[in-house]
Amino acid sequence: MRTPDNTEIVISELLIADQKPRLYRGFFVLNYGDVILFSEEMTENSTTTKAPPASVVAILGASPKADRFSFKAVQALKENGYIPIPVHPAGHAVDGITGVKSLEDIKERIDTLTVYVNSKISNEMYPEILRLHPRRVIFNPGAENEELAKLLEAVGIEVVRHCTLVMLKQGIF
Repeated sequence: MRTPDNTEIVISELLIADQKPRLYRGFFVLNYGDVILFSEEMTENSTTTKAPPASVVAILGASPKADRFSFKAVQALKENGYIPIPVHPAGHAVDGITGVKSLEDIKERIDTLTVYVNSKISNEMYPEILRLHPRRVIFNPGAENEELAKLLEAVGIEVVRHCTLVMLKQGIF
C-alpha cells in the first residue's frame, strides 16, 4: 500500500486494536491519529466537473494548525490559483488568509465547499450551505455525511466523496 505521496506502508503494522480499514470511494482508508492513509489513488471519475480557475472555495473547518489537512488544503488551493475562504467559529486567519466565523459571513459566490468537520457539525450547517448553494460540496475522508449528501443532491448540489488534497495533486479538482 502507498500513501498519496507514494510512500510505501504495510497496513497490518498500523492497525490499532479494532481499527480496520474501510472502503471509501473505491479505496481503503485507515485513520491513524491525524494521518489518513490511502491504499490506491483516486480516479478522475470521482468528480464530474473541475472547478474553474480562480474560483472561490470555502473550507469548512479550516484550522490554523499547519499539521492539519484543512490547513494544507487552504495552502494547496491558494497555490493552485483558487481563492480559499477559511471557515471556523474562531474566524482565525489560515496561512495568512483572513477567515470567517460561519458560512453566513461569506458574500462571494462559492463554486466549491470542501468539508473538514464531522457529520454532527455539518448537519447543523445545512441551512447555511443551502443559502450559499455551492456548485459542489466535497466531503473529505473523516467528514463523510450521507444524510447531508442526500439532502444536497436533492436540491441539485453536486456531492463529491473525495480528498481535496489528492484531487489537487492529481489535477482533477
